[in-house]
Amino acid sequence: MKRTLNRLLALILSILMLCTAVMPISAAETNLTNYTVENSNTVTPYLNNYFEHSFHFGIDNTGNADVVITYIGEEEYFTQAKITVKIQKRVLLLFWTTVDIGEPDNIWTETSTEVYGSFIKSFQIEKTGTYRAVITFEVSGTGGATDVVEETLEVEYK
Repeated sequence: MKRTLNRLLALILSILMLCTAVMPISAAETNLTNYTVENSNTVTPYLNNYFEHSFHFGIDNTGNADVVITYIGEEEYFTQAKITVKIQKRVLLLFWTTVDIGEPDNIWTETSTEVYGSFIKSFQIEKTGTYRAVITFEVSGTGGATDVVEETLEVEYK
């Protein structure tokens, strides 16, 4: 009985040691100097035409919603940055409806050819609730395919 118990314990310890010793290995090549961390804590690996970006969406206590997007382009490759943003409000806990922001189709679109740039826009929110900014950020250039980052930032307005 004692011998069986020792073997079982040794087997369990061996499995535990094996599980903790195994490290995940990735075959994808990454460039550790070319990454960015966004407000949502996601990491965007290798970028072709720019170094980094930052997204911010907030609503102050007067209902003023601010969207701020900043970026730093790769001088050698960068040609243009483009953003599209729509503001949505949660309805019935599951659904999202696009808010009227006074832009064509209620989508704010802007482009810039500045290598170091930012896009800043304010919208007035009428009612309390949960809102989100659906952001698409595109950077084109000669460094490869157009970099496209899609991000959704959510905030509650009370």
